[in-house]
Amino acid sequence: MNLKNPWGTTAAGLLVSTALVSSATAHTTSIGYENAGPGAVNFWYGSYHGSAPFNEGSLNLVGPGTSITVPFNLTSGIKPGGLIDGVSNFYTDGGSPPSLIGTDPGIAGGPENWQGTTFGGLAPGTYTFTYVPVAFPSVYWDPWDSAILSNMVTLTGAIIGTGDDSAIAATESAAAMTQAQVQDLRHVVRANHSARQEVAKGENTIAMSRNGPSTSDFSVWAKVGGGTVNADFGSSMDVTHFYGQAGVEFGLEGGFAVGVGVGGGTTSSEIGTENLDGEALFVQPYVAYISGPITAVASVAYTYTDYDDSTGVIDSGDRFTGSLTFAYDVPLDEQTSISPVGFLAGGWEHLDTSGSGDDLEFLIGRAGIELSHDVELLNTGSLHTYTILGGEFIATNEPSGTVPLLLTDYDDDRIGGRVELGFDFTIAGTESQFFANVYGSGLFSDAPGLGGNVGIKIPF
Repeated sequence: MNLKNPWGTTAAGLLVSTALVSSATAHTTSIGYENAGPGAVNFWYGSYHGSAPFNEGSLNLVGPGTSITVPFNLTSGIKPGGLIDGVSNFYTDGGSPPSLIGTDPGIAGGPENWQGTTFGGLAPGTYTFTYVPVAFPSVYWDPWDSAILSNMVTLTGAIIGTGDDSAIAATESAAAMTQAQVQDLRHVVRANHSARQEVAKGENTIAMSRNGPSTSDFSVWAKVGGGTVNADFGSSMDVTHFYGQAGVEFGLEGGFAVGVGVGGGTTSSEIGTENLDGEALFVQPYVAYISGPITAVASVAYTYTDYDDSTGVIDSGDRFTGSLTFAYDVPLDEQTSISPVGFLAGGWEHLDTSGSGDDLEFLIGRAGIELSHDVELLNTGSLHTYTILGGEFIATNEPSGTVPLLLTDYDDDRIGGRVELGFDFTIAGTESQFFANVYGSGLFSDAPGLGGNVGIKIPF
């Protein structure tokens, strides 16, 4: 519910109320609002009076940069489509003191007719509305009590028509969590493969380190990580995510391996005046090919997210993604290689909302050059370090859907730089391996971010 003070009456409202007749002869029991175009909102009063509606009185609205009184000039014999109970439409509970609630208590059968008025040039924020009666008001449009007479509401970007902030946050959260899920898959599947190989004298260590797993391979692995994106899309936005993932992997003949990871995570987004938090669970099967200088990993994933939306619009999401990672190692000497690397991921998420539903889409691409170096540490193990310099492309899109509160057509394409530093460490005498990385993403763009991951892989 977008109410800041659901039972409070402003001082102006108290003065106006003295001119009104008692609730016994007052018929207006609901207040609602809906988008009327960019920066514009229709406010609607609902009356249980059954005869044809007419206009009476005015509405005063005070909020960010706004203090204006506009006469009612709209009427409707059916409930306006943008009025969603509990989200953008509320009723008095008739209590003492009265408060606004999101479900119709059925006072005198509930509203049958509506009168409205339009306010333009609005910005997202908290507003106070107050009904201003004519000199001799009728019972038709007389507010039932002080909760309907005057109250405070929060108008979001969705209502204002400047773009739905919660939909934008959901889109960017989906892109961020998708990157986290697949961030280290190449290093997961590559882990301990180099330790497994016996390199003949005179053969290049790096070239041999990419030979695939044997048919007896079986490994378990786990990784955790997190990151943050600080963006400016007109409204500042912070997206933070944390996740944990564990999986198993089986080696096949010919350099192939298959595996599956399961995990969960949290996202927290703040954009404008709104907050969107999510708790996610996901499953991610993958297949890898590692032979000679080639490393390639393909994966698909399903993610379910339970959202906590401050606007009350988004309830949950079902996300489907696919990704492909590729690298080709070119030896420079026995310990150093340079590798072109590429990554492509895309997907969509269906949002379950207080309306019918909406879909968002995203596409992520990365390309760069990896410089890696292998070092044997006496009696300790072997260390593989790498640095990746490159760029990334992220396209996020929340198409205009069928939900009145998500009609935003949010579309953002951005290009930025990326820097990643990481290592794999294989414990001497075993094939167990630790791996970790830190990265900076979206550099020189309007959505820079930082993050990192750490994990372990143990073969049997």
